[in-house]
Amino acid sequence: MAHLQTLWILQESGPMPMTHLADVLGVALPNATGIVDRMEQRGLVERVRDDADRRVVTVRPTQAGGSPPRRSTAGAPTCSRCS
Repeated sequence: MAHLQTLWILQESGPMPMTHLADVLGVALPNATGIVDRMEQRGLVERVRDDADRRVVTVRPTQAGGSPPRRSTAGAPTCSRCS
């Protein structure tokens, strides 16, 4: 759930520093780091260091993480009253 929320925040607000992302998610920075670590391993986000201040790490969605997740309707029950 945290991964979907993080992707949604980044898609809506754009790239943001890790500290700001942690604040928006309502978690401590070490927790946000773990979330972003796992998302980065899956190719959903990437970290970018600020050239002016290398302490600042900005998180942004990759192309794979940049498109909103799609709901699958395959195998979903149909409703005869809905047609």
